Amino acid sequence: MKKVICRVKGMSCAACSASVERILSRKEGVESAQVSLAAEEATIVYDEDKVSFEELQSIVKKAGFQLLPPQDDSQGGISDEESKQEKKSERIHLIRLYTCIAFTVPLFILCMGPMVVPSVPMTSGWIQMALCIPVMIAGYTFFTKGFFNLFKLQPNMDSLVATGATASFVYSLVNLIQTTAANVQTSQLAAQHAAMGHTMEAMEMAGMAMEHPHLYFEGVAMIITLVMVGKHIELRSRRKAGDSIRSLMNLAPAKATLVKDGRNVEIDAKDIAVGDLILVHPGEKIAADGIVMEGASDVDESMLTGESLPVSKTVGSQVWGATINTNGSFIFKTQKIGKDTVLSSIIEMVKQAQASKAPIARLADKVSGVFVPIVMSISLVTLVAWLLAGRDISFALRCAVSVLVIACPCSLGLATPIAIMVSTGKAASLGILFRSAQALEQLSIMKTVMFDKTGTLTQGKPKVSFYTDFGTLRLAALAERRSEHPYAKAILEAYEDEASKNAVEGGNGNGDDECNESCTIEKLGDSDLANGVSFEAIVGKGIRATVPEGVILAGNRALMEDNGIEMPKEDSQAQIYVALNGQYKGLVMIEDSLRPEAKEAVAKLRELGLESTMLTGDNQKTAAAIAKQAGLDGFHASLMPQDKLSFIGRNKDSIMVGDGINDAPALEKAGIGIAMGCGTDAAMQVADVVIMNSNLNSVPTAIRLSRATIKNIKHSLFWAFFYNTLGIPVAAGLLTLFGGPTLDPMIAALCMSLSSLSVVLNALSLKRFKA
Repeated sequence: MKKVICRVKGMSCAACSASVERILSRKEGVESAQVSLAAEEATIVYDEDKVSFEELQSIVKKAGFQLLPPQDDSQGGISDEESKQEKKSERIHLIRLYTCIAFTVPLFILCMGPMVVPSVPMTSGWIQMALCIPVMIAGYTFFTKGFFNLFKLQPNMDSLVATGATASFVYSLVNLIQTTAANVQTSQLAAQHAAMGHTMEAMEMAGMAMEHPHLYFEGVAMIITLVMVGKHIELRSRRKAGDSIRSLMNLAPAKATLVKDGRNVEIDAKDIAVGDLILVHPGEKIAADGIVMEGASDVDESMLTGESLPVSKTVGSQVWGATINTNGSFIFKTQKIGKDTVLSSIIEMVKQAQASKAPIARLADKVSGVFVPIVMSISLVTLVAWLLAGRDISFALRCAVSVLVIACPCSLGLATPIAIMVSTGKAASLGILFRSAQALEQLSIMKTVMFDKTGTLTQGKPKVSFYTDFGTLRLAALAERRSEHPYAKAILEAYEDEASKNAVEGGNGNGDDECNESCTIEKLGDSDLANGVSFEAIVGKGIRATVPEGVILAGNRALMEDNGIEMPKEDSQAQIYVALNGQYKGLVMIEDSLRPEAKEAVAKLRELGLESTMLTGDNQKTAAAIAKQAGLDGFHASLMPQDKLSFIGRNKDSIMVGDGINDAPALEKAGIGIAMGCGTDAAMQVADVVIMNSNLNSVPTAIRLSRATIKNIKHSLFWAFFYNTLGIPVAAGLLTLFGGPTLDPMIAALCMSLSSLSVVLNALSLKRFKA
């Protein structure tokens, strides 16, 4: 299966996006298709063996829309050519809009003037029509697209506007022709009576000839103009919602300084290759991901992590593309370029989230798919019902047209996707990445937060705080030298420090003369490998290593008990017990301090009504101490990896927070997995939410943003359903049955524009969300 995200052109309302989605989903070979009106994108998963992309383009084109090929550029943005086309289309749209306004305003004044000032004469119907026609020409897309979709039996909002405007224009034109013909005939009769000396009869007939018919030319012009104004404002607002993606795309620098053969050469950033050496001056953006080879500086990574403080970089430090070098200069070696960089991964993840659909949108999508046909049916029933009730054609037509133009499928279709666009963009600016709209929604309803301990609640930089003697530390280091666990790194660092001291002092300072200069970890390692040392990791317990001295066991109490080794009473800290050939030798104590913001983050989660607990493989006393410091509601200690997975599987309404590397399976298994402080490929593949910084306060921030988004969507959906449920009956003339007024089609068109605009503006309020 192949997954692509493509731009879709020509959609004007929710009915359009529903139509494109339905057409794609029904095509054989397409596994799934999701179309976002707000993002103007389609996410398609299809089998290339059964259907080609060209076939998908063809069926979408037949429906009156354009499916563009997926972009294959380094940043995942739109091409320069497409950008030029968009600007050209926007200029043409503005010209058409200004044309509509230029003719509609005088037409409205001429028609409404006599109603305001009775002494002002009524303008000729032919002049009204002459001013109305240019407006209809400027708004021709309503008619071409609207009737095209109507004849395809896939009516959309354009169909509603086109049908209402055409009906009003035709009715007005027929009335005007009939009245003009009658006036001509009456004027001729009046002239004959005047010639015969019948003065009174001639004056009466002349008065009859001056009667004006019911015309709605100004209504037609106002409907088209108001809808165009509303669409223009809506489009600008929707583009504001997508500003976050565009700003991310613009972060990457255009140029870079390549260091080659001792010379500095300025090149285009797109020409950088993996392995190139790039010089970065103060104030410049870093052009790719890589590792510092020379120099030192502080780098502003706020655009990726949301953290405002610069991060110190020295030789060996990782740097990310699009971040900003603040002071010193340095040279780095590129490791990832183009679409493989962290920035591109972030952009792709945000785009996927914005193109996806939240479960809360399902009802609105279903309604949008049948909304326009239902509205057209209601309009027809309204027309017939009023005629049967004895009302004149003018009244019945006015009510029917009002029904057509007041109905707003856009407010239904935009409520969810526009809010998702704004919130995921806002989250990205805070260093929080949502994998999908579904993850954004689910996060809002979770009840419990489960934390991994090492590297998540704690600093992830454990240090050896005590060891029985140097011989014990040496055995532990020898056993752990191939392990990737943070504790192993702490033991190796402590061993190297002590071995270096002993090499200088000629002893170990602990009364153990077994070690001398040959005990440096490098030489010890070489000797062990030469003697065929073997290592075996025992999941959740520790390590068994075979060395010339015998078999070393280094791990937790469970490992010792499984091998029948007696130990002293358990201490309150994290411990690595060490045994050689079945005999207990001593222990190494590990200390990993709590993150400074951990207690504050847990308190914020409690304020949000969530319980916080910790899952760890450490012993009960160590876990209890960390849980107490952090203010957690509970903890589960001495858990094997499979125990963690089993526990998470039983608590699907929980959030699992981990580092995204060692606990990737747990993140994938959880209801919502949050990976902290990393931009690794592994984390982005398995986590539902990726937090680019290491600040635990980002967890309650993500939950607050999730809840604010869902609340915003519910408000918009309620308004959209309420507006259409109330507006359509009022437009149909229901109030007249109780002595109330009818709704003029012009007012109905204004209400429709304001309805969709209010939904967009409500979603844009999420931009003001504060971390």
